[in-house]
This record gives sequence, structure tokens and C-alpha cells, in this order.
Amino acid sequence: MNKVSSNTEKDDGFFLPSFESHSSVAVLILVAELFALVLAVLNSGLQQFNWEWLGLISFFVQWVVLLSAVLLQWLRPWLCRLPLASAAILSYLLVLLVTALVSVLGQSVWIGTGFLTDVDSHWRLFQHQLVAAVMLGIAWRYFYLQFLLQKQQQAQLLAKIEALQARIRPHFLFNSMNSIASLISIDPAAAEQAIEDLSDLFRASLNTSSVRVALQDEIALCQGYLRIEKFRMGERLQVDWQLEGDLSSTMLPSLSLQPLIENALYHGIAPIAEGGCIRIKVYYRDDCCHIEVINPVARESTSSHSGNQLALENIRSRLWAIYGERGRLVLNSGKDRFSVLMVLPNDF
Repeated sequence: MNKVSSNTEKDDGFFLPSFESHSSVAVLILVAELFALVLAVLNSGLQQFNWEWLGLISFFVQWVVLLSAVLLQWLRPWLCRLPLASAAILSYLLVLLVTALVSVLGQSVWIGTGFLTDVDSHWRLFQHQLVAAVMLGIAWRYFYLQFLLQKQQQAQLLAKIEALQARIRPHFLFNSMNSIASLISIDPAAAEQAIEDLSDLFRASLNTSSVRVALQDEIALCQGYLRIEKFRMGERLQVDWQLEGDLSSTMLPSLSLQPLIENALYHGIAPIAEGGCIRIKVYYRDDCCHIEVINPVARESTSSHSGNQLALENIRSRLWAIYGERGRLVLNSGKDRFSVLMVLPNDF
């Protein structure tokens, strides 16, 4: 499945693959050589296979393929600005033009060296153009279908991520409203501050334009959320932030840390009469950002501390959808504490 992403090749909206990476060029050369081999077999057969003819065809095909790839890559920024149909036709005609030029130059050289005769040279040129036109039509159709499939997968993935976000939003917004309601009659000034913090939460929860946000912005959002809960719980709630590294350079799914903190508060701190401390650690190891949320667990609790499984599973699904196997959510339950570790690739 294609990931939403930025660690992969940038999507410039063009249906032809990019040839800027070494692996793409290597695959292109391999496919071209296999095509040359098929043409050589069809021309001379397996029993009387002509290696010289294979070399001749390979030389011609590789020149056409590599020159076309260079020109298409060079013109790619300009082609991307054109309507898709116009870009497809122009790129198709460009490769046919390259094929014709290589055919003319190649035949001139080979006829001059005596390897070929000039008999039926025009017919050979027509054959080259016909084969190129058919193969290009098949290739362009394949690339276009792959392009549509990729767009469809990306749209489905984005819809899935937004649906998972939507399932998280009502839960913490409802709890925040309850916190503010309890403050209005006790401390109006604190309630006003809580409303300002809640407006930031609303703004973030209703923002569907960004799948990922900077870690420092997510932390600021969580600090506002904790201020709301601090007004309600008082000294029962303590928070220990242990942050290291450049938080502005790390991106993570929007509203992915806040549910973890909410989970720690409602399933860890709230059941304990004297309250406790939520420890939030951010550190970097092995090109990954580690975000760990640790909370105490009531000792008299007989059930395992699983917390809000829906929120945790939603976050795990969002991490997998964006990062694949490189994004992880690890739960660790002990006798007196529960921790959630979120691992994000820092080079994404």
C-alpha cells in the first residue's frame, strides 16, 4: 500500500514515473534489454540465435530508452503544468521523435560500416516507428492506470485517516467541555482561560488540511489540554515534561499525542485518590523520535490497565497508514505504572 508521505518520491501529479533515482534508471535499462532480447529471438529464433543481431538491437533500444528518459526528466516540470492529456500526447510524440532520430543515425552508421545494406532502409525505419508506437501505447496505458490506482489509494488512505481522527475528536472535546462546566461556578477567570485553550483544541480538531503537524505544535496543544484538566483536578494532577532535540523538525499525525495523555489521565490518574504524575518524554534514538507517556496505576486495580483501547487502536492504525512498519505504538503495563511508547521515523 502506498503511504502518505514524504519519505517517498514526491508526487508532482504527472503519470509517468520519475527517472531521477539510480534504481529507476537500472530498472529501465533492464526492461529495455529484455525487450531487445525478445526482438532478437523473434527475428532469428532460438536455434539459430544471432548474437550480433542482439547487440545491434540492444544498442539501438538502449539509446532510444536512455535519451527519451533524459529528455522526459528534463521536461518534466514543464509537462506537469500541462493538462494530463496534452502532456501524455507530447511525451508520446517526443519518444517517437527520438526513435526516428536514433534509427536514422544508427542506420547511417551501420550502412557506412557495411554491417547493413541500404536496401529496404525506409521499410526498417517504418518498422522501428511501428514497434515503438505500439510499445509506447502499451507502456503509457500501463503508467496511466498505475497513476490512477495510486491516486485512488491515496484518497482512500486520506479518508481513512480523517475518519480515525473524527472518531477521536468527540471523545476528548466532550471531556474538555465537562471540565469547563465544572469551573464556571468555581473560578470564572480560570474558566475563561480554559475556553481559550479549548478553542485551540477545536481549531486543531477541525483542521483537515494537514495530516501531520510539527511535534512542538502538538505539544503546545497538549499543554493547553492539560491546563484544562489541571483546573478541574488541582494538585492531584502533576505533569513532568522531559523534552530533548529539535521538536520543530519532527512531524507526527495530528492529534496523536493528546489521546495518549488523555488515556493516561482518565485511566491512570483519575482512579487514584491522591492523584499522581504523568511523565511525558521525548528523545531521539536510531533516527527515530520516541515519545513516551508514563502514568501510575491504582494498586488496588485487579484488571490490566488497557485504557481507551479505541483511541490506542486508532492511533496505531494512523501510524501504520502513514509510516508503515516504521511507525509503532508499544504498550507496557506493570504493577504500579503503565506506559505508551510512540516511535516515529525522524527522516520521514
